[in-house]
Amino acid sequence: MHAQKRVPFSWCPPEALRHRRFSHASDVWAFGVTVWEIFSYGEDPWIGCRAIDVLKRLDAGDRLEKPRYCSQQIYDLISLCWNVNPDLRPKFSLLRTLLLGVEFNIAEVRDESRSASNESMLQMSAGDRIIVIESSGLLWYGQNESTRKFGNFLRSSVFVHSKSVTSYVHREPFVPSGNSRISLPIRELLQW
Repeated sequence: MHAQKRVPFSWCPPEALRHRRFSHASDVWAFGVTVWEIFSYGEDPWIGCRAIDVLKRLDAGDRLEKPRYCSQQIYDLISLCWNVNPDLRPKFSLLRTLLLGVEFNIAEVRDESRSASNESMLQMSAGDRIIVIESSGLLWYGQNESTRKFGNFLRSSVFVHSKSVTSYVHREPFVPSGNSRISLPIRELLQW
């Protein structure tokens, strides 16, 4: 990278900010930030900070906080990407394996009368399916598949329907059909 080019510092690990040293390990760091962006619904990482401020915070051990809509399992996974030592960051092959192993419980609402008692609670109707994001204690957190809204709900108002949302995730790579503006995937990448 040339010295006069701008660097997207919010996605850079300490070695890139300090020495402009980029590698597969720095790509893993940036991947972690990108996943963080997805679960924060597009928030800017380190908003309001200059590059030197980000570097100071990283050196102090600070990392981006867990987004509200992110499970602890996903946050733990992306936190692996932010190891200060580039040699200790996971390879993309390991990240892929870990991501494929992520499962979310699916819960089904028992009855409408027990679902939402106030505005801060997730609005649910009998039979709604809830993707469980956090499930500790009596108050759980998740997303209603019908409304796409997030919120808290009582554990007692649902029963766990299945252990995985992975049945909805396409494990086969996307292959575009009929659109000549989209290139086909690289064959070697299909062999994950």
